[in-house]
Amino acid sequence: MLLVMQAYGIPLTPQENGRKAIGIFEQAARLDSRSPDPYLGIARVAVYTLRDPDRAASAQEEAKQRGYVEIDRDRALLADGYRYQAFDLWKSMRGKNCDDVDRGLLDRVRKLLERSIDLYRGIPQFSGTQANLESVRTTFADVNMYCRPSWWKIFER
Repeated sequence: MLLVMQAYGIPLTPQENGRKAIGIFEQAARLDSRSPDPYLGIARVAVYTLRDPDRAASAQEEAKQRGYVEIDRDRALLADGYRYQAFDLWKSMRGKNCDDVDRGLLDRVRKLLERSIDLYRGIPQFSGTQANLESVRTTFADVNMYCRPSWWKIFER
């Protein structure tokens, strides 16, 4: 169906293109089941297009099972993915009345940010890590203060 839509000039969304790319990578993995490369491609598309770090982590595990040795870039990819997903969820919540905020979603944002922080800490010398880490820490502090009563500030000293 997607190919037909493209043939008629109907532009695909980034998510549709991402899912299509993952399908192509999966097809490549079936053709050469020993190669880690298709899984590395899946991981990058999962993070940068679909904002799905869990899918990326799974793909990276598949690559490792096929002999790939993880490097800092792979950890940075996952850290970016958790950061992106947290920021997207956080943006969807900001500006809402605290009574309307889903507390489970707020906890999910915290966990994603914590995971991102842990991964960035493990690669302190990798390009851009320090700036990304600072950005995540700042957002984490904002998330932790979200919907707290004003009197809570007395305990932060």
